[in-house]
Amino acid sequence: MKKLGILAVLTLILTGFVYCNNGTDEGKANQSVNEKEVGRSVVSPSNVDAVWQFAMTPIDDSEWAAGLNGKNGLTRVSLRDIKLNREGGSVSSFPSDYKFSNQDVKAFKWRQSDNETNAWRPQGIAGIRLENPQYSMVAVTWYNYDGSGKKGVRISFVDVTPGSDKRFHYRHVLLVERDGDDFKPVDNGLHAGGLAYSKGFLFVPDTHNGIRVFDTRNIYMGVEKDDTKKKYGFKGEKAYAFDYTYILPQVYNYSTLYSTLITTGMAKASGNQPKFSYLSIDWSDNNERKLLTGSYMSNGNMDNGLSPSMFLWKLSTEPGKLVPEKPRNLGIECGLERYRWIQGAALFGSTLYISRSNGEGVRKHSVSGNWSSDNYSVDKVQTRVLPIVKEKSDIGFEDLHISLSSDILWGLSEGSRTGKPEFTGDRIVFWIKKVK
Repeated sequence: MKKLGILAVLTLILTGFVYCNNGTDEGKANQSVNEKEVGRSVVSPSNVDAVWQFAMTPIDDSEWAAGLNGKNGLTRVSLRDIKLNREGGSVSSFPSDYKFSNQDVKAFKWRQSDNETNAWRPQGIAGIRLENPQYSMVAVTWYNYDGSGKKGVRISFVDVTPGSDKRFHYRHVLLVERDGDDFKPVDNGLHAGGLAYSKGFLFVPDTHNGIRVFDTRNIYMGVEKDDTKKKYGFKGEKAYAFDYTYILPQVYNYSTLYSTLITTGMAKASGNQPKFSYLSIDWSDNNERKLLTGSYMSNGNMDNGLSPSMFLWKLSTEPGKLVPEKPRNLGIECGLERYRWIQGAALFGSTLYISRSNGEGVRKHSVSGNWSSDNYSVDKVQTRVLPIVKEKSDIGFEDLHISLSSDILWGLSEGSRTGKPEFTGDRIVFWIKKVK
């Protein structure tokens, strides 16, 4: 959750509006960026305007990640093989701060230690569906919030298969990245405010740096137990990961060129630059999937001349990769530049759902024109999808996900703002039927 001012009170507002298409073809405006060495790769982004500062050729560690199998006791396992050692539970009644009036809302909660921990905070959500036999999961990112952030990000894989005797059982898996021939937790400070899944790959936003990609075919177990919960990487003939049994290594890193371009005067900080606060898969055309990314902006950000942004990046036919061309600027097309506090968004057909803090409730809007104000005044055609009866809520709502196989909208909460410490307790994952 991104920090708000002292007087700001968190609520959730899910807003849907007709997909806007009144802008120019953003994918055809090009200006090449000079070649630049980023990490272990020399990048020369194709069809990328200098202002966008995006390295469309990723740092590729897929060969290294695949090569971990059998090293220092690590063994590759599938998503199905992960042993779910924690048990959540269905929510029969919502905490008082929620007050959902839509009776179609259902939810599950984490076990008590995860509900109340201040060391980790849940942020992003994605759905995973495996066939033969059917196995449905949701994956949730948590970022380390113990004052150091050194443990990076973990993902909870949760069984949500209807009728499963393990329904709402889950397991935490630690995300790691390459460190020479070794591995380490993903960079300190990674917020992981969103999550998306497509064809076996997980996409994680790195707020100021770009997009991290993880291949679920490369999940490893065999990590040694560590009662100190401080060791990571290869030590001797063993592997450690802060006492986590499973690790998931990064395979691709799409990194921005923001710092370099600002320093050289090639770009100026503005709402035209990608910032990766959240992301999701756009299922509007399953033959050409896209990645929706967007930025969170507070009052302070806006006062400093920045504005919210939202982009659509084409996904390559090669799983886990993006098409190397400039993205479509959905934020400008749909007039989102004035929208503060967006925590998550999901596009489905002609409707865009937005999770926005400091709003009025959960709504779906049908809008024929651009949005022009913070109170969603355009056309004033509103259908409440998941209203909160209480005008203000202290719950920190986060990311969104639309299920491809059904018309269900998923979301989650970070916790209660009134908790001690803040944003702990009352953490749930919820879903709403019939969101079309």
